[in-house]
Amino acid sequence: MYKKYITPEGKDQMLKLAFRNNENDTFNYLALGGDNSQAATSQVSQNFQEISGDNYQRVALENEGIQNQSITLTGIFEDTNFNPSNGRLIKEIGIVNSSTPKRGSEVFFAFAEVPEIYKNSNISLKYTMIITLL
Repeated sequence: MYKKYITPEGKDQMLKLAFRNNENDTFNYLALGGDNSQAATSQVSQNFQEISGDNYQRVALENEGIQNQSITLTGIFEDTNFNPSNGRLIKEIGIVNSSTPKRGSEVFFAFAEVPEIYKNSNISLKYTMIITLL
């Protein structure tokens, strides 16, 4: 087998293409997974159970720049974004290429378990992710 090498500059360009070029197929949005979500542990995207209702919307990811083949992304769900009166459990997040669910035509980049929390109108959530290409 022949050796292969992706340059540091190539890795930076891959991250720019995936997260920063503001095209429809880039991964610019963050979604919340509810109490039945299990994509991060099962590694099957169909097991991501995105929440819905109660003013829920996916949020745009802010990128804090690319450095050393890594990108830092932040998504904030304000207290008015998903505000059920009794609260609902959040267990996972997903990085996706669409601002709204589009069954069959959206692509998720990654899923992550997060500390479980009951989200209501008194709580804002901020998630920061660092993605590194090794």
